[in-house]
Amino acid sequence: MASITDLVNLPLSGNFMRSFYGMNTQHPMDIIDREEEYLIRVSAPGATDVSVSVEDNSLLIDVERESTETEAGQFNIQGISNYTFSKTLSLNNTNIDVEHITSKYAKGILEVLLPKTAEAKPTVIPVDVIME
Repeated sequence: MASITDLVNLPLSGNFMRSFYGMNTQHPMDIIDREEEYLIRVSAPGATDVSVSVEDNSLLIDVERESTETEAGQFNIQGISNYTFSKTLSLNNTNIDVEHITSKYAKGILEVLLPKTAEAKPTVIPVDVIME
């Protein structure tokens, strides 16, 4: 069974990377492999709507920022005040406990915790020490 890091370590080309990072790569993302879980952090400053879901063995992240601020004059480029982006990560053949995924958004950072299944966690085998 592949781990989530196996999916990330695929060559940086083709449809996988486009679907994973989305066409908009200005929103950086970290994926951290911990003993009990994977942590995904996505930069999304000022987001007004954040959605995390699992559909068809894919983790879907959708973020939107709508500004209600008004400016005198006409925008030539408007990239700071409004944006939307999506990121998708395939969970096929991974060791993720989908039923216990959690997420939170604070201070412009979305964090998604993907707990590992029991078989993915390291097993510690005790050693009996016999002193003669």
